[in-house]
Order: sequence, then structure tokens, then C-alpha cells
Amino acid sequence: MHVSLGVRKDDWISPNKLRGIRTSRVGAFGLSDSEFWTLADTNCRFAPGYTDHFKLLLDAANRLGQGVHFLFFEKCAIINKSIVDAAAANPGDEMPIVGTCRLCHMNADLQVSHFLPNAVYAQLREGALKNPHPVLMTEDDSIISSKQIAEHLLCFDCEQRFSKLGESWVLGNMARATNFPLQDLLIQANPLGISPDQTFACYSAAAIPGIDMDALIYFALSIFWRGAAHRWRNIKGVMEGIKLGPYEEPIRKFLLGGPFPDDIVVQVAVWPTKDVMPVAYTPRKGKAPGYHAFNFMIPGIEFRLLTGKQIPDDVLSSCSHASPQKLIYATMQTVTETIETIGKIMAHSKPSKSLLGPRTPK
Repeated sequence: MHVSLGVRKDDWISPNKLRGIRTSRVGAFGLSDSEFWTLADTNCRFAPGYTDHFKLLLDAANRLGQGVHFLFFEKCAIINKSIVDAAAANPGDEMPIVGTCRLCHMNADLQVSHFLPNAVYAQLREGALKNPHPVLMTEDDSIISSKQIAEHLLCFDCEQRFSKLGESWVLGNMARATNFPLQDLLIQANPLGISPDQTFACYSAAAIPGIDMDALIYFALSIFWRGAAHRWRNIKGVMEGIKLGPYEEPIRKFLLGGPFPDDIVVQVAVWPTKDVMPVAYTPRKGKAPGYHAFNFMIPGIEFRLLTGKQIPDDVLSSCSHASPQKLIYATMQTVTETIETIGKIMAHSKPSKSLLGPRTPK
């Protein structure tokens, strides 16, 4: 199919010029000819004052790649006219991104959704330093940056759902520079069992009134789902993410109020020592015999997800959600695995110039 363009790739683009650009055979896309306009390929220049708006359009189109509001064919972008009109009418305002919410599948204004919540990044800052931002590490590079992993993904209602049902409680009880409320609750409680070498302890969250295990489980599955449902971008580009296969959809439905999925285990583990390492990482795939394992971490709390029909009964019974005691763990394995994970990344990650010298105080 050919989509005719009224501009060449080196033409200047402005909202007024967009009004003069019409598409050919738009009806073949199943769209109304009067509702859509075309924009030249990504090599075109942008008129002063509208650069950010239209670059945002093209960037969002490239990221989504789903034809939700942007249909691409032979480097041509067909863009919802209402978005273009909004940019033209309010050139100084942030342009709304309208699309399909990845969680509820409703059409709505998409919010800026974080992979890991903003509050996690805040806890990784070092306020006493001249450059207080955290060190962001990939397998290729390490830099000091304020950049967060965030994209337009969810509608307002689903963002609020994530906040109310999981994030608010979990982020308020994770490790901070001055306190660690969740760890304090475990210290005050009697464990159900301790390993002989005292490197592992399990507790009944059901017997500790201050622990909201429902919020911990919801938060955990919301992050694992985000890691599978969208291809996020970090400082180096598109991230690998995780694949949940047939468990992604049941987890999505659980996040919308459905039942807890079959054949999965969620384990919540708390950093066991008072000197908590200020670290966080996004979901990654691990190893497990006969089933799949994933984990991620926020300051002081590790979350593990196991999926598969071959999970042994003793492992199924360890689930922090399904076990009658709502089991929660404090284990040195969390410390060991975190150090190993960071060590493996550091072995290959090239530090930026800002990391080669000492980080200076204010």
C-alpha cells in the first residue's frame, strides 16, 4: 500500500502545514479519512516551537510500535488528528499521549509509568554528595544519572490501582537511610524457624499485624508483569526484559482483581542485617530445576517469582501468598545473590568518567 505525503523528508513541519497534509487510501486502515493526518519520516526537520511535541510523537510511535495511535508504513506515520491538534493548540503544554492501557486494555490518556517506582530511585540518592544521583549500571556502561526507566504505559485508574494496592505500603516500609520498618517488624517477632547456622529465618506474616502481605504480593506481581508486558528502555536502549509465557495473562487478571494464578510461587525475603545495601534492580531470570525463576529487588526487600507445573510441593508450600502463615523470609542468600549480581555486572560494565574519580561532597 502507498501512503501519499504532502511533504518531503527535508521540509519543515509545523501544525499549520500538517493541516494541509492528507492521506491517500486511509480507509484501507479501517480509519476515517477526516480523523487522521500523515507526518513525514523521522528524518524531517521540525519548525521552531514545535520540535519537542513532534519528536515526542515520533519517539512514542517508535517505542510502542503497535499501531495503537501511530500506524507506520514505509517510514510514514499516520497520527491521530486529535493529538496533532492538541499540540498545535497548546504548544507550551505537555502533549497527552492517548493509547490503550496495557493493564486494563481501555483507551485513555496514558500516564508516565515507572518500571520501578520513583520512590525507589529517591532512596538510592546520596544527598551529601555534589552529584547525589544513583549509579545506573548495565552490562555495558555505568553512569551517575537521574534518568529513570519510565514510559507512557498505563491509564490514570490503573496507576492509582498499583499505588493503592501495593506501592504505597511497600515503599513506605522498605529500607531507607534512617529506618527500615519491615525489618523492624521481623526483629520484634518470633521466627517460625531458624537454620542451624543462623543464615536463614522464616516468619509468619499472618501473625504480625503490621505486615500487609497482600500489598507485598500485589507489588511483586505488578513489577514482574511490567517486566514482561513491555519492552522498557534504559540508558543503553531497549532492555531484554523477562518472558512469563502463559502466566503473563493470569497475572494481569490478578492485578485487575482476579484470582491468584495457578502454578506460581511468590516469595518475599527481607535483608537480614542492619547494614542494608542501597541497591535495586529490575526483574531478571534466574535458574531453577524444572521450572522458571525470576527475581528483582528494591532497597531491603527481594521478591522472587517461580512459575511452572513442575514446581515441587515443598516449594509450592513456601509461597508468601498461598501458605497459611503468609511466610516471609530473612536470609543471607539475599545478600549473597545481590553481591554476586552486582559483581557480574561490574565485571563487564564500563564506568563513565564521573565514576573514575572520587565522588565529592557538597
